[in-house]
Amino acid sequence: MAVIDSLLSLTLITRLSLSFCTTKELRAHIESLPPGLPWLCKRMQCEAPTKQPIRLFYRPVLDWCSRC
Repeated sequence: MAVIDSLLSLTLITRLSLSFCTTKELRAHIESLPPGLPWLCKRMQCEAPTKQPIRLFYRPVLDWCSRC
């Protein structure tokens, strides 16, 4: 965290007028964000043999958009 705080204290960064000045404030902003969409996993069938099963990880973005 000290590394991030030292980065945030650089003149170049302070000129950006960010809404946070420390790692602790940044984390508080992150914690206040709403939760994201859940990750789902679907096994895919493949005609060719594979060493491990193929899994597709995705988020149901279109389902979420249709609720808005």
